[in-house]
Amino acid sequence: MIRIGRTRRVLAIGATSGWQHESVSDAHVARHALVRDSGLWETTVRTDVQLVTKRKLPDNGKNLDHFDALFFVTCGELPLDDEQKQALLSFVRDDGKGFVGAHSATVAEWPAYVEMIGGSFDG
Repeated sequence: MIRIGRTRRVLAIGATSGWQHESVSDAHVARHALVRDSGLWETTVRTDVQLVTKRKLPDNGKNLDHFDALFFVTCGELPLDDEQKQALLSFVRDDGKGFVGAHSATVAEWPAYVEMIGGSFDG
C-alpha cells in the first residue's frame, strides 16, 4: 500500500428523522468495507448531528475542525440549529473540505443546503 501524507478523517452521519431507510445502514456497511484496508481514511460514524458544529464540545469532543470530509447518508430534515447550518456551509465553502451526500441526503428543505448539494428529493 502506498500512503501519501496523513490519514484523512471523515465524519459519516447516518441520522434520520422520520422513516428509517434500510439504505442508511447498508451504506455505512459498504463504506466501511471500502475503506477498511486502504488506510487512507479514519472514519467516525454517528447517528446524530452533535459533531456537525464548530463550537467547542465538552470532554474533548471533536467538532468539524477535526475532520477533512463529511459523508451524509441521511433521511429526512436533520435537526441542525442555525450555528450547525452555518458551520456545515463554512466547512465546505470556506474551509474547502469535502462533502458527500448519498441516497436520501437530498431529503431537505433548507435552501442553502439544497443549493450546496445541487438539488432536493421530489417524491
